Formats: sequence, C-alpha cells, structure tokens
Amino acid sequence: IKNGQGRLQVTTTHQAHSLGVAAALAVQKIIHNDELLNHVHVLGEYMRKTLKEELGQHSYFRDLRGRGLRFSLEYQCENKHEFGQKLEKVMLDKHDILISAKWHRVCITPALTLQKIEADIVMEKLIKEFRALASGHL
Repeated sequence: IKNGQGRLQVTTTHQAHSLGVAAALAVQKIIHNDELLNHVHVLGEYMRKTLKEELGQHSYFRDLRGRGLRFSLEYQCENKHEFGQKLEKVMLDKHDILISAKWHRVCITPALTLQKIEADIVMEKLIKEFRALASGHL
C-alpha cells in the first residue's frame, strides 16, 4: 500500500476484500480469547455496580441494562433528550470521553481493552457530570 498509491482501491469488484477479511479474522482471534472475555465481563460488572451504587438513589436514575462493556444508563427527567445531549457534550468537551446519549439513556461502549484505572476515571467523570447537570435541572 505504502509503495503503491498509498491507499486501498475499493470499487465494485472485490479489491481490498481480502485485506478486510484478514483484519476481521485478526479481530476475532483477539475477541475469542478467554482472558479478554473474562476481563470484559468482570470490568462491565464492576462499572455497572459502581454506577448503581453512586446513582441508584438519584431521582433521575431509572435503570442499567446490558452486559460486559456494552451497557446503557437509563434516566428519567423532564427533558430527557436535552439532558442526554448536554451530558454527552460535557463529557466530550471537558473530559475527552465519548458517550452516546439518546432519548432516555446514555450508552457506554468503551474499548474492550479498557483497563480498571481507565474505567475508574470514566465512572468518576460520568457520575460527577450526571449529578452536576441534574442539579441544574431540578
């Protein structure tokens, strides 16, 4: 690629298809590693437990759904969409943390290689900003 045109040629034929298949197979080898799967399960449980302990009694808190490192924090407030959009924006602008907030929930989907120390930072910032934003809406 580097010595050629510097990019993959993808047209209506199968150009670059073999590269895409090779990349997909490499990802599957990583994902199907038992240690990684256990890590994803344990860290996801830890993150949901932390959120429930810290926000479970908050008037905006509704539920946590999902498993592993793919889960959503559901909230209930007067203007759910606006609350979620503001929370998404403040997490990105202040902390460089990407979350996806839509309608009535925040989707938390970090990299599967996330480490506990990084998860602690994400949870600390999310909990802090959730509370701060909610107090402005009360």
